[in-house]
Amino acid sequence: GVLNQKQDQLVIALRYFRDALHVREKASGHAHESTAASCIAMGEVLVSLGHGEDANIYLLRGINIRESLLGPKDAVVKGLKDKWGKLMAASMQYDPVKQGEALPHFSRRSPESFLHGFAHREETRGQSAAASAATT
Repeated sequence: GVLNQKQDQLVIALRYFRDALHVREKASGHAHESTAASCIAMGEVLVSLGHGEDANIYLLRGINIRESLLGPKDAVVKGLKDKWGKLMAASMQYDPVKQGEALPHFSRRSPESFLHGFAHREETRGQSAAASAATT
């Protein structure tokens, strides 16, 4: 999975990490350092794929396992907590335009409305030009 992750084959890497997690859970148990490493690696791949909510679950699980085994002062735990905090902050900033759920304000008008609006402006300009020429 690590090789695929380095080669940006993230979907394949995710499959390998998922299989490794299942094997490590059966072989070592749910509260083992290697299980935590698989959870963390899987969470990082999910972050790279843009699945923040799923990555949150695996990263938090890996953090909790390492923290229960090695304590909260472990350097890896501190780094992972920072990464998890940034992930949570990024997931709170939601832009419906980027997600495709809303249109930006300038695209809400139909092409016909632009055409009619332009024609209407031309008519009013012509009338105002004629009125100003007649007054002079």
